[in-house]
Amino acid sequence: EVVVYNINLKEKINQVLIAIEYNYMSDNVIHNATYKEVYRINDSLSRLFQIQMDWWSNNGLYNFGKDIYKQNRVAIENVDYSKTIRFTEGSKVPNGGYIENNDFFRFSYLNYMLILIQNYSKDVVIQSVQKEDDQINVVFDGALYQGEKKLFEYQESRIVFDTNYSKVKFLMLNMVYPGTLEKAFSKERNISYEKATLSHYVELSFEESNQQKMIPNYFISDLKGVIRFGDTESRISSKQSLFVTGSTFSKKLRGKKVLDLSEPFYKSLKDQKSTQNAKILLTQEEQSFLEKEDH
Repeated sequence: EVVVYNINLKEKINQVLIAIEYNYMSDNVIHNATYKEVYRINDSLSRLFQIQMDWWSNNGLYNFGKDIYKQNRVAIENVDYSKTIRFTEGSKVPNGGYIENNDFFRFSYLNYMLILIQNYSKDVVIQSVQKEDDQINVVFDGALYQGEKKLFEYQESRIVFDTNYSKVKFLMLNMVYPGTLEKAFSKERNISYEKATLSHYVELSFEESNQQKMIPNYFISDLKGVIRFGDTESRISSKQSLFVTGSTFSKKLRGKKVLDLSEPFYKSLKDQKSTQNAKILLTQEEQSFLEKEDH
């Protein structure tokens, strides 16, 4: 039986934020994680790689007054596989596109996303509230504003609370953008172009640690948009998946080469087609992409 209730979502989010330092891991920690990126242009694979990495965070909560790259460090432990289609002479297709890491890491913080909903969202409408034995599922719509400008809409997004609304166990945001083109500049190709975000889908899941505090379990970010070079417009899709396999409390990454997070991960990788140690099964399309010879 499904019983539908109505709630004040912002009030419930505020309850979580008030106690978030007590209920969520907020110390220096190194997450051992599997990271996978799938980048498409016009529905065709352009970049695919998977790495084992150590992800250090100086605080499990996002600090709005501190540079995002000072809150995160990443070191690669192993490359399971990696392949990127390179630029060809005269090509107008933006094979080297990527989503900046600062955006990726911001959306991996629960308090960052909850504060966006609480402080910058309007027109929040509860679609359903389903109470179960161990959790409460809330589905909602809404819109996020910057001043008077609407940046995107939340469509059929979902928050899973515990039974007393003190913790968020799972968060799924489906953010739909107006698709307005903006001017940008490609340093790699030394040309100007236009870009627009169409949608951004994120999932953030938590589990309880040995200290009885909530700790990240996995994070998925799937962003879709368009890029226009002159009269050529291309659809792009960037899906990033990060699965935490273990966590250790530590003040820093010791004795390991730390990546420059102002650059995309793939620029630190060489092509590697071996998949024998892959932690996530490849689809047939992905396997064929890795095996196909470049021309």
